[in-house]
Amino acid sequence: MSRIIIFDLDNTFYDYQKSHESGIKKVFESQKYFKGYDTFSSEYELTKNKIHEQLNNNPSKHSKLIYFKKLFQQKASFDEILRYENLYWEEFIKSSKINKETINILRDQKSEKDFYALFTNQNTNIQLKKLSKWNLDFFDLVITSEEVGYEKPHKYFYESVVKIISENLNNKSIYAIGDDYLNDIKYWQNEFNATSYLIDNSLDDKTIIDSKIVTIDGNVYELEKEIVKTSFDIAIRDIFKSKVK
Repeated sequence: MSRIIIFDLDNTFYDYQKSHESGIKKVFESQKYFKGYDTFSSEYELTKNKIHEQLNNNPSKHSKLIYFKKLFQQKASFDEILRYENLYWEEFIKSSKINKETINILRDQKSEKDFYALFTNQNTNIQLKKLSKWNLDFFDLVITSEEVGYEKPHKYFYESVVKIISENLNNKSIYAIGDDYLNDIKYWQNEFNATSYLIDNSLDDKTIIDSKIVTIDGNVYELEKEIVKTSFDIAIRDIFKSKVK
């Protein structure tokens, strides 16, 4: 039977935190307004958290340009702020580690009837840059929260994407893959009985979560179906029955 695989991107295909740390250090090294890295990093996090509170479910809350504009206001020029954002993303994308063998499995094992969908909470421009630089060119559909106007796990996000992929949900094995149960798995498992992989890229094995009541990331959920917790590389090899290298 053919497959529809619903992917998350950030912290699923790669370690987001490591890439972020590389990007933010690059910005710190290129600016002259904060003297210590710890102070700079702390102020950045405070600024980001305030913007998240202000913008709540607005996809713009992820904009690094907004973070840097607020962080450097009354300090840096507009040109400098724009340069910081560019530096951040250049270093972020360059430093990210993507397993090429896993990507080759996704590309080579994809049949004509398989359908790959990527649904992500981020800025469209940045996500397309990542996909382009990393040669992730095999998706049949890519939708960002910026396009929809709502973020996962808002119900309108899922309702919007289901309208687009509804024809592809018939007579296919459905898989959901992501690092966040609420954002990436819960809806697809409850509504479409998807086989689900909760991604933690620090793992080198897989664990089956099959309790009816579970605590994930500090929240209690009632599971409709078991979840496989593992790394992205192992998840893809599990779906396509390929050996881990």
